[in-house]
Amino acid sequence: MEKQNRKIILSLLIGIAFSGGAIYISFRNVPFAQLSDYVKTINFWWIIPSTLLALSTHLVRGLRWKIILRPIKKIGYWHAFHPVVIAFTINCLLPGRLGELARPAILYKKDKIEFSKVLATVAVERIFDIVTLLCIFIVIMGGIRIDPSLSLTLNGYLINRDTLLNIRSKTILAGIILLGVIFMFMLPLVRKAIGRFISWMPHLLFFTTSHFRQHMSERLHLRSNAILDNLAMGFEVLMNPNMIFVCFLLSASVWLLNFCSFYVLIFGCKGVSISFLQASASIIILCFFIMLPSVPGYWGIWEVGGIYGLMIFGVPKMEAAGLTLTFHFFQIIPLILLGIFSSWLTGVNLMQAGLHSQEKISEESL
Repeated sequence: MEKQNRKIILSLLIGIAFSGGAIYISFRNVPFAQLSDYVKTINFWWIIPSTLLALSTHLVRGLRWKIILRPIKKIGYWHAFHPVVIAFTINCLLPGRLGELARPAILYKKDKIEFSKVLATVAVERIFDIVTLLCIFIVIMGGIRIDPSLSLTLNGYLINRDTLLNIRSKTILAGIILLGVIFMFMLPLVRKAIGRFISWMPHLLFFTTSHFRQHMSERLHLRSNAILDNLAMGFEVLMNPNMIFVCFLLSASVWLLNFCSFYVLIFGCKGVSISFLQASASIIILCFFIMLPSVPGYWGIWEVGGIYGLMIFGVPKMEAAGLTLTFHFFQIIPLILLGIFSSWLTGVNLMQAGLHSQEKISEESL
């Protein structure tokens, strides 16, 4: 445990350094005195509906995860909701996005559901999020105009209309490849081939005894087949067209609520006048940025994505910085408080859940 804590601290320090660099890039030309004055002009009454809309996305995420878990085990709504909120809270507090691993660890501890089965459902959730976000991005980018002559420089990289279209094309390709890999993985013949390859790998250790190689091969065969079958069961929802349709509707609701949360906050910000479609596009661009590895809470990289996403639509940098910082703060802090409340209700220790999730992966791989 002590060694694990040292890794967490080291990762956190590296992340803080990375975040600090990202914040510097975003704010190096922003006069902080004026930024502080601008933030004071924000009508904070708009923060209340904005925050409520943001928190409501987790209500929808809880329902979606409950549906995705159904082929593995039927659980109640709140039984699914609390791990979802706790997981997002852990992502805000610990590095490495350990919250994604904490969810299956929580269900394993409470319901003895195999870790790898639940981990696969978390991956399925991310697929629904990415595919839905890409579809919305394609529709929105077809309905708004970005000045072809507008270009921004970020850390030596040029960002313009062609850059965004290139990001869209590559993300679509990545999504198609990911879906193809998952559907191939769900085929029994493919899983058997993967299992045979894994069990053959110990024979590469020519410098060991034949008895040791055979023992390791048999052990890997049993463990790999069990884990592969568990993962396939976690992807089972993708075999049901009705459940796929419902999950996509819920995923679209999640993103619509996120867009509304941001757009509502804009009403309280002076100097920011963009349409709902432009606000939605700014959030999508922000999401592309926070997909990158970052520190807990996405501090720094969130600001980079938000500021440059808004500047694309003509929002001045100071106003973009003030809006992005305010939106980020009131997205993260209420979520952390809600996660703490959920952990108190369920008896889950936030820090232990995050740390023990990595230990559980190590156990399943043995």
